[in-house]
Amino acid sequence: MNIKILAEDKLFSKYIRKRDKKCSRCGSLVQFNEKGDPVSHSASHYITRGNWATRMDEWNVTTLCFPCHQKWGGDDRAEYKKFMQEWLGKAAFQNLLMRSNGSASKRKIRIWAKAYYKEKLSKI
Repeated sequence: MNIKILAEDKLFSKYIRKRDKKCSRCGSLVQFNEKGDPVSHSASHYITRGNWATRMDEWNVTTLCFPCHQKWGGDDRAEYKKFMQEWLGKAAFQNLLMRSNGSASKRKIRIWAKAYYKEKLSKI
């Protein structure tokens, strides 16, 4: 399934990688260019990007390098789940799962995310 990468996705990914500064699994550092923009690693969604209710939810996403993203996104979802439960705490993890079952307007999420993450990036 191909999911189109929108301008809001790029802004959100940039925020997540600047927030974390390293891979959440192996600890490898995110590389930044001379402007301070991340040029390595990716923003990994625990609940898939196809779910608009949690697509731009910063507590659904963490920074991973390519090999770790391949591992947690593929063969080792159990380890990813364990990490997310520890990182968020069990109650917040359950809350994330409940939010993922909600409905969300793609248009409203995009408008909100653009303003919200632009503001958050300006503070990092």
